[in-house]
Amino acid sequence: RMRNKAGMSGSRSRNIIYFSGLDEEEMWRAGYLGDSNPVALLSVVVKFNSQYFNMRTLQEHVDLTYGDIELMKDAENRPFFARTDMVKRENKVCGNKLFFGQIYHEHSEGLKRCPYCLLYKYMYAHRPLSHREPKSPFYLVARKDFSQLDSVWFEEQRMGLRSLRAVVPKLAKKVRLEQSENFTFVSFTQASLLKPGSNQREKEEG
Repeated sequence: RMRNKAGMSGSRSRNIIYFSGLDEEEMWRAGYLGDSNPVALLSVVVKFNSQYFNMRTLQEHVDLTYGDIELMKDAENRPFFARTDMVKRENKVCGNKLFFGQIYHEHSEGLKRCPYCLLYKYMYAHRPLSHREPKSPFYLVARKDFSQLDSVWFEEQRMGLRSLRAVVPKLAKKVRLEQSENFTFVSFTQASLLKPGSNQREKEEG
């Protein structure tokens, strides 16, 4: 049985909820995840960074810079995103570049849900040019005066810890998970294996 785990890390108390496959499907269907608006795009990038780049704590997301995720090509000339933590490791002597996860094109569920395409839109299509430097903060504040005609969807401002912590709990609240206001930072850390219709929701404390 596989499910999407959402949990807080870096605190004495730990609350974990599990999004079922049906919960996640509802997020996509309702536009809470995707590229329909800045908040949905930001939310799905947090989700994919957690799942594909093994980012399981709030601090990892807070510390992430633009240069820590690189667009590369493999031996077969296929493009992919890799978390290399280049900026964090630039002062260290290292012969080979390390990868902490990779994101390729994945169109099995359509272009609208492709992790590569959505991350590309966040990093290149809708981001201010001034914040595409290696040491720029990765997560930026979503614009409130958003229009589909605008190319820039995000402010030239780092997303604060409190706002970043609230990203996934807000998703939980939107799909009506009970007690979602009690959770702090949560992140998707496993691929969902729950079959459609199972809609199991759990909360653990430890």
